[in-house]
Amino acid sequence: MLLSDLPDDLHFLVLSYVPEDSLLRHCRLVCHRWKEIVDSQALWKLKCLRAGIVNNIGNFPVRFDWRRVCLKKPFDRNLIKNPCGEHGFRNWKRINGGDGWTIENSRDVIPEANSQKCFASSYEWCLKEQIVDLIKEGLWEELLDCYQPDIFVFDCFRIG
Repeated sequence: MLLSDLPDDLHFLVLSYVPEDSLLRHCRLVCHRWKEIVDSQALWKLKCLRAGIVNNIGNFPVRFDWRRVCLKKPFDRNLIKNPCGEHGFRNWKRINGGDGWTIENSRDVIPEANSQKCFASSYEWCLKEQIVDLIKEGLWEELLDCYQPDIFVFDCFRIG
């Protein structure tokens, strides 16, 4: 039996377990049949659901870009880059007040945290900002305008 003799459902199932980058770089190029499967929204929806990427979204808009969501994973993650100062002040614009910001080790160990560092302000309020481009993070205008999904951002800081 040849691979081409298998029904489309089996091709679909097998391809649904292939990592995303291999699907796009290699599998799409194998044959027209695989290209159609890799380009289908159904394949990307299954990969998203299986990975738990969209568990907390609820009802999906009719035009939902499953491929984009699977590749960029814009939901249920912090969209702030360098939220704890692990990489200094990269991605942050400091608007100082008081004596400004520093980066210190956290006073308490937080096992689930990606970093044990945090931003620390001086004796007065200090400001810092970061612009998050929601489109670059994997969302799209129609989704933002019509569906208005929850957006997660947080940073690690302490005062004083």
